[in-house]
Amino acid sequence: FLRAFADYAVARPEELIKVPAHIPSEQALLEPLKCISTILRTAPPEFGDHVLVMGCGFMGLLVVAGLVGRGLASLIAVDLQAERLALAHDFGATHTLNSADPDFLEQVAEITHGHGTDVVFEVAGHPVAVELAAKTMRRGRGRYALAGWHGKPGTYTLRNWTTNGTIILSAHPAHSLDPMDDAQRAMDGLARGVFPMERLITHRFALQNIQSAFETMAGGTNGYIKGIITLG
Repeated sequence: FLRAFADYAVARPEELIKVPAHIPSEQALLEPLKCISTILRTAPPEFGDHVLVMGCGFMGLLVVAGLVGRGLASLIAVDLQAERLALAHDFGATHTLNSADPDFLEQVAEITHGHGTDVVFEVAGHPVAVELAAKTMRRGRGRYALAGWHGKPGTYTLRNWTTNGTIILSAHPAHSLDPMDDAQRAMDGLARGVFPMERLITHRFALQNIQSAFETMAGGTNGYIKGIITLG
């Protein structure tokens, strides 16, 4: 009754947010979008910053979209999949890089004029990505926002952080100081067209095929970014 797949849900009135009439119901995916609001407010970039987004899945692409228009010197999107990097470019990334390239760090150094990135948003959820992104940071003032979901233990080299004086911030949505404010900001952004949700819904499944939906989501294959279940 209180969880997913229930026919009805119970909520306090103060925890409800009105969806504007012009937003299609399949795009009103507010819970993931609320997380983006929390992430962006954890480490807001300054004018002229070089910002790197590590991981261009559903969450990472929305982070890219939310960073556009902030006067950044560069907005670097990083992933392993070319189709996701193409989406990141469409969403406003100034540079798209494949983290598997042997000269990845040299590419970042060239973009940032040798200074390194000022802000990193880690949305990949993989130890290798966490380590690699840490090596891109500017010495003495970089802010590193950990936002990816890490379901398994990982091993990390602390000197990548300590010798650079990196400020490590938890951007996990569970640490939101005002979840409803974050949610309202997310809805306002969606209403203004900040987040191109229609580009991110790559798969649709009928309710009777829900097992296939779970398998596709877990595998991340066939260009999957976000799927929805249709009831009609």
